Amino acid sequence: MRNEKVSEMTLLAMFIAIIIVMGMIPYVGFIPIFGTTVTTIHVPVIIGAIYGGKRFGGARFGLILGFFFGLMSLIRSFLPFFPLDVLFQNPIVAIIPRILFGGATWYIYVGITKLFKQETWSTPIIFALSTLAHTVLVLGVIVLNLGFYREFLGQLAEFLVLVLPINGTFEILVAIILGSALMIRLSKYDEQEAIENQ
Repeated sequence: MRNEKVSEMTLLAMFIAIIIVMGMIPYVGFIPIFGTTVTTIHVPVIIGAIYGGKRFGGARFGLILGFFFGLMSLIRSFLPFFPLDVLFQNPIVAIIPRILFGGATWYIYVGITKLFKQETWSTPIIFALSTLAHTVLVLGVIVLNLGFYREFLGQLAEFLVLVLPINGTFEILVAIILGSALMIRLSKYDEQEAIENQ
């Protein structure tokens, strides 16, 4: 039991470290494009939510990693590349949707793997749907706060609603290509490890 807890904390710390490093290195975790920022940090959050969830059970891993994703987004928003980055200086926008996204990823994984047994098909779908959930959650919270932001950003608030779906499309493509490859590789490593331990 103690060894399992140590393994869980070690794995969680590793994914948190990846998220922090990606968030702190310019043009790695947050890439400025189209007047706002495209994120790639959602990829290790998805991988961690699935990998940690399978090993240690449930959505807890995803919720924790989502929190750290949101925290890095909040911190980075105070070093803005574009005016729209100021939106994420609000913790409600920066953190809450990311926590929900991390938890939702686990349930998306559970649902899709029941529908598609073949990993080659299920993995890209999981990454696409999880990233879409992230975009919808962030955009939804921003729209709910649109009246508040319009005071500060004027017409940029409406522009934001058009830009974020474009960003979301890029983020989905990144997740499918990069995330799926890494996740399938991790699964093969687990299978090999299980065979060696038999």
